[in-house]
Amino acid sequence: MGSAAIVALGRCQNWAAAFQIWKDMGELGEPRNLYAYTAMLTVLRDSQRWEESAEVFRAMRDEEVGPGPGPGPGPTAHTVRGSPPLPVIGTSCTALCALVVRLNGII
Repeated sequence: MGSAAIVALGRCQNWAAAFQIWKDMGELGEPRNLYAYTAMLTVLRDSQRWEESAEVFRAMRDEEVGPGPGPGPGPTAHTVRGSPPLPVIGTSCTALCALVVRLNGII
């Protein structure tokens, strides 16, 4: 549900509210899976919020969220919090690559 709210707020160009929801998810213990990270990174990329993007990348690294092996064909992603494997979505690669270029040296 958090991912959907982040996407909706991003479409309304309200990156600050989307970022607050993403933070609240972490504070409330709601799992921030690859979908939540992709949604947040995409909103921040579109809003050119590079410092906030670096914060999200650090959290992603700390929570060990990212592509990994999973059941079935094709790439999947998982979290260490025990969420079921999720398919890697194409936008995550696009958003991540664009942000990595911008964040070179920030993280």
